[in-house]
Amino acid sequence: EWEDPTLPNVPDGYTLVSQAQRMIAGIRKFFTAANAQSGAVSVSSISSQRFTTSSPDGDLYAPRFDSRDWSGTVIKSTLSLNTVTQTIDALPDVVWDSGSILTTGSTQSTTTVSVDPYVKPSERKIFTFRRGGSGGAIEFTDGNLTSFDTEMQTALNANPVTGVDDGLGSMRVNYLRGSRTQESAASNRMRSRSGVMGDVINSGPLYKKEADPGLVDDGGYATFSRSMASRTATVYVGANDGMLHAFRASDGKELFAYVPLAVAKNLNQLTSPSYQHKAFVDGVPQVGEARLGSSWRTVLVSGMGGGAQGVFALDVTDPNHFEDGTTDAGKVLFEFTDQDDPDMGNVAAQPKIVKIKIPPITTGGLPTYKWFVAVSSGYNNYVNDGSGRYSATGDQALFLLSLDKPVGTAWSEGSNYFKIVLPASSSTMANGLANPGFITGDRGEASVMYAGDLQGNIWKFDFGEGLSSTNISSNKIVKVVGSVRQPLFTATDGAGARQPITVSPVITTALRRGVMVIFGTGKFMEQSDANSTGTQSLYGVWDGGGTSSSDYNLSKTSLQLQTASEGASAVTIATTAFTLGSGTGEKRGWYFNMPNTRERIAVEGAQGLTSVTFPSTIPSGECTGDGDGRNYVINALTGGAAGTIQLSSNIGLLSRPTYVALELTDAGNYATRRADGTRRYTVNDAVVSTGTQVSAAGNVGSQTTRANTVQITSGRISWREIRNFKE
Repeated sequence: EWEDPTLPNVPDGYTLVSQAQRMIAGIRKFFTAANAQSGAVSVSSISSQRFTTSSPDGDLYAPRFDSRDWSGTVIKSTLSLNTVTQTIDALPDVVWDSGSILTTGSTQSTTTVSVDPYVKPSERKIFTFRRGGSGGAIEFTDGNLTSFDTEMQTALNANPVTGVDDGLGSMRVNYLRGSRTQESAASNRMRSRSGVMGDVINSGPLYKKEADPGLVDDGGYATFSRSMASRTATVYVGANDGMLHAFRASDGKELFAYVPLAVAKNLNQLTSPSYQHKAFVDGVPQVGEARLGSSWRTVLVSGMGGGAQGVFALDVTDPNHFEDGTTDAGKVLFEFTDQDDPDMGNVAAQPKIVKIKIPPITTGGLPTYKWFVAVSSGYNNYVNDGSGRYSATGDQALFLLSLDKPVGTAWSEGSNYFKIVLPASSSTMANGLANPGFITGDRGEASVMYAGDLQGNIWKFDFGEGLSSTNISSNKIVKVVGSVRQPLFTATDGAGARQPITVSPVITTALRRGVMVIFGTGKFMEQSDANSTGTQSLYGVWDGGGTSSSDYNLSKTSLQLQTASEGASAVTIATTAFTLGSGTGEKRGWYFNMPNTRERIAVEGAQGLTSVTFPSTIPSGECTGDGDGRNYVINALTGGAAGTIQLSSNIGLLSRPTYVALELTDAGNYATRRADGTRRYTVNDAVVSTGTQVSAAGNVGSQTTRANTVQITSGRISWREIRNFKE
């Protein structure tokens, strides 16, 4: 079903959430047939999660690309609370355009003094990575070419057509830095560009300023968090010019860029006048805080989509001072690729930054906690891309990569990384594992993770006894029956066909009785997916924490069927009441089928205070970025609608949703405090998504979906005498 007929086991198309090996060929076909040559595809980012009458505005950062020459950009525009319609509206004016800023800087005279936000090619702070004991960050300049990793040197010196060493590596470095000299040269001419920034397809901008206020303090975090309050707000995005870019959020100035060593082999292609589009840094980055040794840091991790198999990690605690180790500690933490473990595949969705419990070394000792990157093997790990760099079985894996691994130290399974291998359920279906969702324990640790695969399985990883090679091999993390690891649940359609899962599940509590694992099925990975039809579903599977065989290998027969239908102006969900549980007559959750036969869940969901939202994707069947979708705002416990589900997006295919809190009156959302110390809080959640359609002004459109207004109790909930409180 999903193979390229000329390349067995290789997908043939394009996706919003994951990146197949030949995705770019699919995109080229899409936009060759399209009337509009530009558009937006990936996720967007919002600077504020709260909009009030006194502070009604926020910033929207959205990607764009132009398929005529595969240039790209991130644009900043304004979002504003409309108190009449109670929606968040994207204003038409563009505040800044990162691609335009970089291109303007590239045309400035060498004698001109740069004025913010413009930087000349020679002034850009661009870094790459070297493997080995003397490895780590190194500045990406022509003067450093002979000090680059051998793989990078060889690739940059290779003629992009013949592959022969032509000694033009220095010219290619300068070209990639933005120099335009060789674009019009009489000899050694390189590709002409309308803009020096590459397209953003499967990556997307991520806004970061303050430290995460929700982390459990392991000591020193409060002080660290306060010190980050004045940090420069930065927007991070991967692009298919070979770089992860960091732009200052206020004016779009590039603060630094990073060229992963893993994408080195194709960098020379970017300079070729006959360039055919390729993916490079085409994954969505994740940024968060982690404790590395005794110090709190802010870390960025990202896959590279179809650009390379693996992930990289950077220290972005101070984006104004990204270093290679010359004047301060190097900020490139690591790269982990199929060169380090052959089960690693293409990763486009966000990896997770997690704290994990480590069991005590001695009996009776106390556990410790360490920070890891949790990332699944992704896609195409079985494609033969070199000896020792692919999986011979097609099995998938969850990786836990230690964030405090010293730079230059080799990767060693069981020491600085761990791998949990999962068997393929079918040898006749291609497989791939999406990144996990997780719940946290009392110490803020990821206690249980869940991840879905292309064969319809939801896998459960229980870290209650801690992460160690012994616990992995003794089957304390993944359930085993008859010596075979078992999934928690398998999704199938009415005919019994497995439904692919390509997004991370959203995990919510189930009234203190376990958790709900919410996920959708469907894929948008290959060219044939644009025209595919069938039944895809949205599921809510209850996990009560049971450990018996009957608590695993669940199917939809144990769930309550709800019914979604298209009406004249909205989608409705008819629900049947049920009791959640595993007893006689009880149901282990719910599901409903998408009402449109083209509809599928192929974009990550989000969790609000009282609901979850998954955007559906409804391709038009044409080779364009057009199409439709809607945000399913759902009650996690019942599968019923928790807000109006609009019939059509009106802005094309929808991006990943973002929950924002609305305060529609000057008094805010809190009621007057009562005598017992409690007060009512009105939850006014709105779900904001952007779409693939671009306005005449060059901006992306936005859509607001309102969740149902709910009142909850907050503040003091009881009075209790505390005796001898000073003792």
